[in-house]
Amino acid sequence: MQETNMKQVVTDLVGEEVRSGRVIKNADVLRYLPELAEAIHVDKMKLKGKIRDSLLEEGTYNPLNVILGIIGFRIVSEDGMADRVVSYKSTQDKLDSFLLVDEEKFREALARISGQLQVSEQEERDLEASVNERIMQMSLNLENVTNELNESRQELDYLRQSVAEQVQFMMADCGSAQRESGTGQGLEYILGALDVEAVWEAEQEAGMFTILKTEHPEQCRNKPCMMHEGKVLVKGLRFVSAAQE
Repeated sequence: MQETNMKQVVTDLVGEEVRSGRVIKNADVLRYLPELAEAIHVDKMKLKGKIRDSLLEEGTYNPLNVILGIIGFRIVSEDGMADRVVSYKSTQDKLDSFLLVDEEKFREALARISGQLQVSEQEERDLEASVNERIMQMSLNLENVTNELNESRQELDYLRQSVAEQVQFMMADCGSAQRESGTGQGLEYILGALDVEAVWEAEQEAGMFTILKTEHPEQCRNKPCMMHEGKVLVKGLRFVSAAQE
């Protein structure tokens, strides 16, 4: 196969591979392979010298077999058969021995392939570094937002606690009987904005109220229990008769 034909074959094969879509990012690297094939050719001077030396060898009686033998073939005659060309087991090795690599061309093509791969690898490293930087920045932003959110929650918890305590005193002044009054509804609205519920009585009061006994509970002001998300935020205060068991 002539060098130009060999290069064309390799070019066609590379083209098929590129069109298959299996290689996308480094497809340009494959296009340099024909140049590597172009750097490999038969060493004509070595072949010529081998032919000359073989023909000069003593005892040679069949010049054609001498020449064919150099590349691993010979003409043989068998009973009932015409002359035919056969190959030795070492034919391929003999043929390969005459292949020559043009080191300069090979190095040039190899340098272009290496250069293209280097560019691709650098682009991948740059992309990876950019992605890592963005991830770090996002992580830092998330940490800042989380810290700010935690601070806001703490401030909200403090505000909820303080407002619940203040509203509890105000409701105690109004009494449970005034829950439907304008003042009572206004206080309920304030608690609702903070997701707080005022509970005056409950079936399960354990932990919700401080119970105090007195001779005249009707003269004392009860305080509602302030609840948030089903938990006691501020305990209430209940006065009961000292005579009550």
